Amino acid sequence: MANKGQKLLMAAPTLVLAEAASAMAHGGGLGAIAAFGVAGLAYAYADEIKAAFQRGDDSPAGPGVRSESGSKLKKAGYRLLVGKSVRGEDQAGDDASWDDDEEIIPLAVGRQKDMFLFSHVLESGFVPTLSALYLGRDESGKPITVAARDLCHVALPGLTGGGKSSIMRLIMAQLCFLGVPTLLLNPHYMRFNSESDEDNTPFEAHLQRSPLDCAGFDAIKVLLQWMAETLLKKRIEQRANGGKPGKPYIIFIDEWPSIVGDLGKDASKYLGKILREGRKYGIFVVLASTDFQVKTLGLEGDGSLRKCFLTTFYVGGDPVGAKELLNLAANELPENQLGRGTVMLRYRADMEIRTVIARVPFTDNEALYRLLGPSTFTSSQDDDPLADNNDDPADDDVETSDPQMEGLVEDPVLVRARLAYENGATSVIKLAAALDISEWDARKIMAKIRVEKHA
Repeated sequence: MANKGQKLLMAAPTLVLAEAASAMAHGGGLGAIAAFGVAGLAYAYADEIKAAFQRGDDSPAGPGVRSESGSKLKKAGYRLLVGKSVRGEDQAGDDASWDDDEEIIPLAVGRQKDMFLFSHVLESGFVPTLSALYLGRDESGKPITVAARDLCHVALPGLTGGGKSSIMRLIMAQLCFLGVPTLLLNPHYMRFNSESDEDNTPFEAHLQRSPLDCAGFDAIKVLLQWMAETLLKKRIEQRANGGKPGKPYIIFIDEWPSIVGDLGKDASKYLGKILREGRKYGIFVVLASTDFQVKTLGLEGDGSLRKCFLTTFYVGGDPVGAKELLNLAANELPENQLGRGTVMLRYRADMEIRTVIARVPFTDNEALYRLLGPSTFTSSQDDDPLADNNDDPADDDVETSDPQMEGLVEDPVLVRARLAYENGATSVIKLAAALDISEWDARKIMAKIRVEKHA
């Protein structure tokens, strides 16, 4: 039986004529031209369209969500693939474009199966050490690790949504696990990001200060000043008197353009001093910014400070800043290959600097729970992904407003999940397999179970 791509090839002439005739009847010459164009594009990109639908890339609403606009796009593409009118004016009606025997692949399932997760790395037996922090794997699949002392300093340039936050979580999780003094400055810090399903609460017990207390711009200014003037000065004096500078102290800074925009030159001055002198005295910076151009960093007249970044994860979108950080020409940057876990990585290993294309794992919540402990996040009923949001009064078999009945009605999926957990499904992958659900949903359920276990 012919597949969809073959059907399109066979139906292309008919499709062109049908669309042109329909366009002439409804919109005149311009419509006919548009119909020819759409049909031609469908013919040229049949394989790409088909692959995109199989991946579940149609919806911008996120894993497991089929947005209205994404659904319409998928319908239109599907009609093209099987040779039906994009206008949806066949006799059977628009809804007939979805055949009953066609399987609709959930987005979460389509994305999670091939996802490179840090929890998978940990389950394979990797344990972070000060001499081996996991950064990713090269194109041959070989793991890339570096010693903690060779990280300094770390630049995370690239567009929003490119994966900088996940990379920051990857490094920070390993350092917190090893007990390295760590501080997080993020004016947009969230304990739990519901859009990306990122639970940050496991970090909080391991950081030097609560990220919420460090989120205000005034607090960020005080802490930057303390590191640049008090901590650095103290370590310089210790070294001058023959002592050791102390344990490495690592400061993670996210949303740098926002910080510079509010604090101005003071923030840039403190950052510049830490970058210039911090490495010698064990004070390291991990900095994330949409771009690393001199003006954005607030380092006008001192752009050479970018050379202080020994490690760079470039996710794409800032070729001007990246070529300085990676020491490459602009035409050597593979912009079209970067993003969604693929980065241009510059790092130090065996006393030499290397620059490679690498795959970086997504730092999922399961990895944090494994390294740092359970979630401490609690949400309201409105935010609970397991809550029953069915407003149909016909389905209200039990009146739960009665105080005596509260707590007796539970989500059956959660009940099954608890039983599976007790029977050995203690990882996200095992729980997803036991319940026949996506890893995306399994992670949410696992977080809820672990909160209960440690309540």
